[in-house]
Amino acid sequence: MCDFTIHILQGMTISTKYLFARFIRAGKGRLLLHRGYTFRLKNNLAHGRKQWYCSSRLTSRCLADVNTEGPEGHERIVRSRYAHNHAPPNVRRFADGRYVVRTPHQSGHRANAPLDPHHQLLQLQHALALYAAHANATATANATANATAAVSASTGTAPQPSPSALPPPAQHTNAAKPLLVDTPCNEED
Repeated sequence: MCDFTIHILQGMTISTKYLFARFIRAGKGRLLLHRGYTFRLKNNLAHGRKQWYCSSRLTSRCLADVNTEGPEGHERIVRSRYAHNHAPPNVRRFADGRYVVRTPHQSGHRANAPLDPHHQLLQLQHALALYAAHANATATANATANATAAVSASTGTAPQPSPSALPPPAQHTNAAKPLLVDTPCNEED
């Protein structure tokens, strides 16, 4: 684990040691991600240093900037200047390692992270199990109602059903059992 020291200097300059830069891929290259804010490469400076401006420099007139040094992929932040005059962008990290910077009009519509095929199959199996349990309960209730109607039509009176003849309540169905897509349902399930 690397130790790091932050020195606050005059003019709101923060000098850091051993603070490695994190990057995210973007449509036009890569962005530096530092303290929740994104930065775009502005200048290649002398001695292998790079100057990064806040991604909101044009839209918010933000003056924050960061300098990095070191070989690509192993850069470390050597200077971070000025405070941001805006909230950090809405950056979302997906399970597969991708980052997405969402624009303000997208912020109200949270998209679920994409599921891998295994989780999609599990969701499908769960939905099929619920459907099968509901169909089974409906069929049992319809069969009981039809049998009761047939008995009452032949005798003229409606018999009282015994408690054991009633279908189980919906919350006690066998929906928790995993249902394989290629396995046919048994009538007992």
